Amino acid sequence: MRALPNIFKEAMAQIQIPLSEVSRVTGVSPRQIRYWEAKGFLTSHQAQKNQSHKFNFFTLTKVLEIKEYLDQGFTLQAAVEKQKGRRNITLSIHRFIAERLLATEEEGKTVEINLGPLDNDETKVVVAKVEAGQPVKIILKKHRPLD
Repeated sequence: MRALPNIFKEAMAQIQIPLSEVSRVTGVSPRQIRYWEAKGFLTSHQAQKNQSHKFNFFTLTKVLEIKEYLDQGFTLQAAVEKQKGRRNITLSIHRFIAERLLATEEEGKTVEINLGPLDNDETKVVVAKVEAGQPVKIILKKHRPLD
């Protein structure tokens, strides 16, 4: 199995998206985004004074989530609180992926995802087998060190 580098989170955090693009992608007006930022709900980066604000990928997803709750009829404050609650789930999934998605291997039409050794039996690893059109299978395999 091929080992995966842990660069995805770092790359997403480094992407710099202009306010106009965040607005276009999310459907939230630049004025609203600036208001949310002024309220402390969002953060942006500004290389120099009087330059446009830029947002990272995670902030873009936060705008989408807040907008989703606003569209459901929640107030801005309630939407932000609900987004924070969802954020814990999202962070847990990201942590799971970062810590347990160790390697992948492609065998024909099947992709095997190495989720690492069992905590109570390190001689076996948990593997997800993913094939198009088929249910994902979770199996145990004898542990082999990564190449």
